[in-house]
Amino acid sequence: MQLRRLGHWMIGTTTTILLIAALYRSVTAERDYLLMTVVEQENDPSLVINPPKKRPVPKRPAADPLQWMVFTPGKEDATVKVDPQSREFFAGEKFQIRIKTGRGGYLYVIHHNIDRSSKPASSSRLIFNYAVKTQEVIVPLDCEFRDKYGKCWWETEPLDGKKIVTLILSREPLSGLSNQIPTAGSRLDRNVVADINRKLETEDKSKLPVSKRMYLSETIELTYKKERGPRS
Repeated sequence: MQLRRLGHWMIGTTTTILLIAALYRSVTAERDYLLMTVVEQENDPSLVINPPKKRPVPKRPAADPLQWMVFTPGKEDATVKVDPQSREFFAGEKFQIRIKTGRGGYLYVIHHNIDRSSKPASSSRLIFNYAVKTQEVIVPLDCEFRDKYGKCWWETEPLDGKKIVTLILSREPLSGLSNQIPTAGSRLDRNVVADINRKLETEDKSKLPVSKRMYLSETIELTYKKERGPRS
């Protein structure tokens, strides 16, 4: 009787051990399968979130190769930027023009006066002629009398009208213009003026991009009052 019970116990224990072993193998196989699946999934390109491609940084627009600003004296050594289109200049006021060139060449500053009816009141005069690189130039560059800080200024004359200042940046010297920097201003010959106007007009009609042009020009209009204003 006892032997029979022992036999049944051994059979039951063996069966349990076999079931546990089978279960362990099943769990191990499932674990290995899951691990293999994870590895395969990690290597599956279709399951990878692709980062957005780097967009090219847009190039900044090229700076205008010929820029200008008008300044008047401020307190002590300071200067004040002014908009000549929104103000008038009284007789005796001082101002200077700062010109920035974005390319090398020959910079010319020419001016003439017109009256209230837009008729010429003076002939064109060359007041600045200088070979420049990429730099800032302040005109007038030279003057007979400087202020106590060593700066040069133009002083507006009594005029009811406008002073037209023309800036020209040329890749080559303009024929007919002196290579010397004039101090008091050189009156331009009529033929020279006509030749410059023809060149600028032809360049404008060519529709070439700014970077390809031989001549660049800017016009500054300063409205003058004959009355005297506060001295700078």
